[in-house]
Amino acid sequence: MGTALIFAVVACTLAAAMTEAGQRNAPPVALAPVRTFELRLDGELSEWEDVPGIALDSSSYLLTDTALYDGNADLSGAIQFVWDTAYLYVAGRFADDRLIDGAAWTSDRVNLVFDLFADNHPLSYGGEAPDASRWQPDDQWVYAHIVGDGEPPYPVMRLAQDYHGPVDGAQLVSRSVEAGWTFEMRIPWTSLPEARPFVGAVFGLQIFVTDGDGVGRLTELMWSARWGYSREAGLAWELWKMGRLVLTGEPLAPGPPAGSE
Repeated sequence: MGTALIFAVVACTLAAAMTEAGQRNAPPVALAPVRTFELRLDGELSEWEDVPGIALDSSSYLLTDTALYDGNADLSGAIQFVWDTAYLYVAGRFADDRLIDGAAWTSDRVNLVFDLFADNHPLSYGGEAPDASRWQPDDQWVYAHIVGDGEPPYPVMRLAQDYHGPVDGAQLVSRSVEAGWTFEMRIPWTSLPEARPFVGAVFGLQIFVTDGDGVGRLTELMWSARWGYSREAGLAWELWKMGRLVLTGEPLAPGPPAGSE
């Protein structure tokens, strides 16, 4: 085999190995199609059938004590996103053997952490897990307490570097269903500082769902990576471990005509 050919084979082998390694290390991606259907925030979710979802179940990252998690019947489900120029819409359906409502940290809760510049590489924080006072202006935690049927009495909340309070203009509706619950939420882009929605926009995203089940029985499932957690100190905000939320412009596939097989 000639020298040039040997070098070519070696180069191709290295390139393939690097591509495979890059794919293994690539962050997971959640797709948010542009909204092409009328949305009624009622927790019913039939209009979301063709929207891709992000699973959170026994195969996800469990932050809390394994002895307190009884598998998919205890907590599992999926979260979906769509968007338009005014709002980010979020929906989900979860199996949960016991709904714990209220505004306490031990209640059931949906949590979205955004890095709106998607600059969440280690250089952003030097590998630290900073508290909110040291976050960058584009880092936001949005969380919603699930209370069962109807519009909850507690507002959708946002924690940022210099703010902790309600998300202006947000709306949340949840519904109790057999063996679990559903929710729908809309978040105004104007309430997420630094958000610039457009087709192809990429934001850093972490998702975790909290299952209260009473004092001392907290369970949390996380999507893109396992952040540090301890019962004493709580969650370590490892903001460099994020997935990606990509706003797409592809229309949703239409459902079959009424009466078709």
